[in-house]
Amino acid sequence: MKNLNRDAVVVALVVLAFMSNLSIVSSTSPSIGFVAPVSFRNPTFSAGNRMTLEGNRDFSLQSTNIPDVQTALDDEIFQIPLEGLPSNSVFANRPKPDVNTNKNTTLPIAMMVLKSENFPTVSKALRTIRKRQMWFSPTGGDEDWKRAKADTRVFPGDWIARREPDYSTKYSYQGLTYMKPKVSVPVVYQDDHMAIVNKPSGMISYSHSKGGYNSNSILRVLPHILTPPPSFDNAFRWPVSVHRLDSATSGLLVIAKTKPASVDLSKQFATRQAKKVYTAILNGIPTYEDSVIDYPIDGKPAVTEWEELSRFRCPNAVNLTCTIVEFRPRHGRTHQLRKHAAEVLGCPIVGDELYGPAKMLQKGKIFLCANGITLEHPVLNRDDIPISEKQDALEKNPKFLSEAEDGTILLRAMIKVPKKWLTFKKGEEKKLKNFEKWMVKEGAACLMDIHNMIESKREEEL
Repeated sequence: MKNLNRDAVVVALVVLAFMSNLSIVSSTSPSIGFVAPVSFRNPTFSAGNRMTLEGNRDFSLQSTNIPDVQTALDDEIFQIPLEGLPSNSVFANRPKPDVNTNKNTTLPIAMMVLKSENFPTVSKALRTIRKRQMWFSPTGGDEDWKRAKADTRVFPGDWIARREPDYSTKYSYQGLTYMKPKVSVPVVYQDDHMAIVNKPSGMISYSHSKGGYNSNSILRVLPHILTPPPSFDNAFRWPVSVHRLDSATSGLLVIAKTKPASVDLSKQFATRQAKKVYTAILNGIPTYEDSVIDYPIDGKPAVTEWEELSRFRCPNAVNLTCTIVEFRPRHGRTHQLRKHAAEVLGCPIVGDELYGPAKMLQKGKIFLCANGITLEHPVLNRDDIPISEKQDALEKNPKFLSEAEDGTILLRAMIKVPKKWLTFKKGEEKKLKNFEKWMVKEGAACLMDIHNMIESKREEEL
């Protein structure tokens, strides 16, 4: 019991010492509405620290200079008052956040209080921060600006700025802050409004992490391989895809560089005006006789036109045969072609681990390629586009652009299937030839053994 009381006394003394130390430091701080943090591990502060030894901020270098790599709007550079954030009517119609606005607070709250006309809600402030547009600095000096995060805390006297990206170098390699991905993505077609790229197998069209810009996402590569449009009035800060392909599927992916192109292309895919062509290698020989597959998926209509192109022998396939087919989907359901091949045609796509047999021909390498697409050009068909500009585009890209009978400018793109398909076909045919040679050799030996056995029996009978 005595030891317990002694421990309690020691704890009480430590608490009192801590409180007295805190009160001493806070009393030496200026009355600007917050208590200065104290470092107990290292009592001396370096020159680069936010606080001086006495707990005061060093405001000797206050300025509003902006680094050259950014462009800031004069009316969107502001400083938190030294006396702290003022009471503001921004919280009049909603519960006041659990912060004392006279002390340090989170950046979204400070943005709402100081610029309520620009940031009326927390979500609006957070969206701006997540777009990497908000910066802060304790002094406002050239070297002190840092990009803000959603959990950044700001203090009285801090400078805050909203900065728009420098669009002139947004797509250029020098203007990017990360290294170019090692994967190669060929550009099949591009102009000032859109592009078509050949997505390799294994690369995802969109990632749900990091806002879609995962290191293995096609969106991460686009700024390195595409040319930015000359005018940035309606240009995206980052080119975007208007549809998706499974990560295992290779082939053509349509990209929009401007907002009007994105709206028009997305509408064409939604209304099924865009016609896509896929080529696949199936495990076996399809027995389905109709050229149109009408097989709903998850209760939704899913129609696919298909046509057999050729066959080749494969020793490990069903019926020792693989079939090359062409798919023309009328809908775009999840895994539509893979399900139709496996469940309707009775022949799963080679390499399909999800819908294929337990024994795989090529595990992890699905043989499905989006090798063709036809759609209306998203901009050249507008009424405000001069005829001369349309003719120039047709003459410049006769391989991809053509004019229909009704005057509509169509964009058609076709690519060859990946080289690995030909390698797979040759390899399987070689395996089959070697197997046949072995069968002939072993079969001849078996026949000779039977012949010798019969002759020996005849001699014994004689």
